[in-house]
Amino acid sequence: MELLIDFIIVAVYVLASIAAIHAVLHTRTAQGSIAWLVSLITLPFLSLPLYLIFGPRKIQGYIKARRAGDLEINHLARILLERSNAFKSTLKIHQESIKVTEDLAKLPFTHHNEVNLLIDGPQSFNRFFEAIEAAEHYVLVQFYIVRDDATGQKFKDALLKKVRQGVKVYLLYDSIGSYELSSDYINALKLGGIEVHGFNDTSLRNNRYLINFRNHRKILVVDGKTAFVGGLNIGNEYMGQDPKFTTWRDTHAEFSGPCVQSVQMVFIEDWYWVTQDLPQLNWHPTAAEGIKRNPLRDDTLDNAQDDTSNHSLSSDSDNSLDSAAKSDNERPSSVANKDVLVLATGPADTLESGTLFFLQLVNSAKSRLWIATPYFVPDIQLISALQLAALRGVDVRILLPKKSDNLLMHLTSYATMNETAKAGIKFYHYLPGFMHQKVLLIDKDITAIGTANFGNRSFRLNFELTMLIAGKNIAKDVETMLRSDFAQSKLLNAADYEVLPFLSKLLIQLARLSSPVQ
Repeated sequence: MELLIDFIIVAVYVLASIAAIHAVLHTRTAQGSIAWLVSLITLPFLSLPLYLIFGPRKIQGYIKARRAGDLEINHLARILLERSNAFKSTLKIHQESIKVTEDLAKLPFTHHNEVNLLIDGPQSFNRFFEAIEAAEHYVLVQFYIVRDDATGQKFKDALLKKVRQGVKVYLLYDSIGSYELSSDYINALKLGGIEVHGFNDTSLRNNRYLINFRNHRKILVVDGKTAFVGGLNIGNEYMGQDPKFTTWRDTHAEFSGPCVQSVQMVFIEDWYWVTQDLPQLNWHPTAAEGIKRNPLRDDTLDNAQDDTSNHSLSSDSDNSLDSAAKSDNERPSSVANKDVLVLATGPADTLESGTLFFLQLVNSAKSRLWIATPYFVPDIQLISALQLAALRGVDVRILLPKKSDNLLMHLTSYATMNETAKAGIKFYHYLPGFMHQKVLLIDKDITAIGTANFGNRSFRLNFELTMLIAGKNIAKDVETMLRSDFAQSKLLNAADYEVLPFLSKLLIQLARLSSPVQ
């Protein structure tokens, strides 16, 4: 017995030494290398399992699958790129940023897209169900969380109905995000003819230590012509039915036009990783035919102002398509012919695309940078970029929820707020309930709507999807939406942190230690 114990001790120290060498060679920062090196040498029994879970920054299995499917995936990508070039945008604004983001996405901005802003759950789910009902050939579904509740059951029934009508349905869910999803729910989908898979199932079977990587994307594509991307998952809470939060503030967007094909390509890469199969889909990008426009959330949006509101919220007068489409009692939340870029980021990327993308957006801001995010855990380079933006006179505002569903990240956000607010950045706490939207507004003409939170996990560890939209009209609608959110929020100040008791400050700083994996 003593011999076995001695063997285990020696084995752990040897493995910890190997892990320490790996950390020195592969950890992104010198600080991270030192932290892992010291902990692995001094506390190997605790640090080794933690390093196996949280140390790797790349999901090698996905990379290998991508390479194995190079012939087929790259063939599709080449076809898509060639066909998308017919819709390539010729933008004259933010040209340096446009080039950087296109290089990161490996796809161009495309023109002739339609964008429909969807505010909160009821409006979004209504459009989900209408689009699914209108499907003729196939529906692609991918969500981080799918719940077996009333909303999930209604969603399942809508998909099964289309399968019975001969429509193909492909569904991906994240096995970690949807860990509560019942086997009965999954089996009902499969028995009904839906092809359904958990994204992490393959990785967990091969390596249970890959639980640190999540597929956080939320995608719905219908017939390769309509796509939905944003913050909503499938569950009652996203309809504002969570008893803890009641109000659930979120933003999604509906897209039609050539950009939909790029969203479809993102789904297909994930699908291939899980199934090693490529379904037959429509790969012919077309100009948007126009989609049903929804009114903005309520009349308060037109009048919502905050402490610095001086801007006109009227639509451009030269937009004849918009004027012809809207009714007397309905304001459009989109205008035809949008320029849209689809940017998928994740731990399989050669570069840290998520970090570079958001860093470029922050650095490009000249007059305004508004960020709405449920979690605020940026690293030092993004904190510095935000501070510099504020110091050069940019109106930097960050909207966070007062109530949070993640205590650790909520505590960490206080530490980050205390550091960044010193440069003049304004922080707001949204008061009515939980705010889950992921929206950025840059200057008067750039909008980002997607699935990525403003933090290290989304930037480096999660598979995410962001839709970057260039144009003043959608930016004005997003401005209107966010002004309403600011009007329902409390403006914080530096004193709010200073008056906290010592124990609260200690917990905040301790929570910050885990920020690299939050």
